[in-house]
Amino acid sequence: MDASLGANTDLEYVAVGLSGEYSDDNSYSSALSLTYSWGKDAADGGLRVASKPTAERGTMTARVYRDWDGDGVYTEGVDEPLKGVKFRSGCLTLKEKTNKEGLGFLTSLDTFAPVNFQVDQASLEDPFWIASPEGVEVTLRPGAPGRVDFAVVSTGEIDGVIYRQGNEGTDPTGEVIVQLVNNKGDIIKEVESQYDGFYLIDFIAPGTYTLRVEPEQLARLELPDVDPRSIKIGKDGTILNGEDFIIDGVKSDAENYRVRLASFSSREEAEDAWVKLQDEFPQMFADKESEYIADKVEAGNLPVIGLYALNFNQRVDAENACVELKAKYGNT
Repeated sequence: MDASLGANTDLEYVAVGLSGEYSDDNSYSSALSLTYSWGKDAADGGLRVASKPTAERGTMTARVYRDWDGDGVYTEGVDEPLKGVKFRSGCLTLKEKTNKEGLGFLTSLDTFAPVNFQVDQASLEDPFWIASPEGVEVTLRPGAPGRVDFAVVSTGEIDGVIYRQGNEGTDPTGEVIVQLVNNKGDIIKEVESQYDGFYLIDFIAPGTYTLRVEPEQLARLELPDVDPRSIKIGKDGTILNGEDFIIDGVKSDAENYRVRLASFSSREEAEDAWVKLQDEFPQMFADKESEYIADKVEAGNLPVIGLYALNFNQRVDAENACVELKAKYGNT
C-alpha cells in the first residue's frame, strides 16, 4: 500500500513544506521545499524577503506621520514619522508595520480590483489620534506599487447639556439631535442627547465648525430656532465642556395657563361679568381671552357655566389673578 504525508507552514520570510512517501515495496522518500521571493523594499531601499510571491501581486508603500503643522502634507524636520503602525485591508489586519521613517511596504495585495486600505486605529500610540484620510480605495497592478500618506492628528471633543425652557424654569431634555457642520456645510458628526440632556461629540479633527441643534427637528416639533455657534478645535486636541443649548419650549401663541374665574347660571351672565372684569382690572385681563365651558350637569340640577381667562404666560400671573379676585369677591 502506498502512502504519502505532507505539511506546510508560513514563517513570514519563507514558506516551508515537508512531505514523505512510502510504497509497499519498502521504499520511501522525503522532500523539503523552501519558497520565498525577494526584491527591493520600496520603504527603505533595502532587500526584502517574503514567503509569498510579490511580482504578480499588488504592493503599496504607506507613510504615517504626526502632522504637527496641520497642513496634511509631510514636511521633513517638522512632522514626526510614526514607527510600528499597522494597517487594515477590509476586515484583515496586515502584518506589516511602519519603520522608523514612518514607512510601510505592504505586499500580496489584490490586483485589478478595488482594495480598501486604512491605518489600524488600535496600533496608534494615543487612542485619541486619528488618521487622515480615514481610508483609501486603490486599484493596484503588478509591478506598479501604490503610494499613500496618512497624516495623524489629535482629536478634540465637545460636550454639553440640552435644556428646554418651560413656564417654571429649564429642564434637561433627551433625544435632541446635535450636529457638527464643517465650513462646506457637510454634517461631520451627529449625536442625540441622553435622558439627562447630556451629549458628547468626540474624535473631532482640528478645524472650525458650526455646532447646532438640528433645524429640521425643531421645525418638526414646532419649536423656535436655536442660535448655532462657531467652534474651533486646535491642533493639540481641544476639549470644550459646557456647550449647552436652551430650547424655548413655550410658543408665543400658546395657551399656557388658564384661570377659572367664576361660575354662572347662564352664558349671558358670564359674558357680562367678563366685560366688567376687563374694565375693573385692565392690567390683568385687557390682553386675555375668555372661554365659557358648561359643566357636566347632574340630573335635577341647573346648568353651570364656567368663566375662564386664557393665555397667562407665567404660572405666577395666573395665581396672582386668582388671589386678587378672591380678595375682592371671595369664592364665586
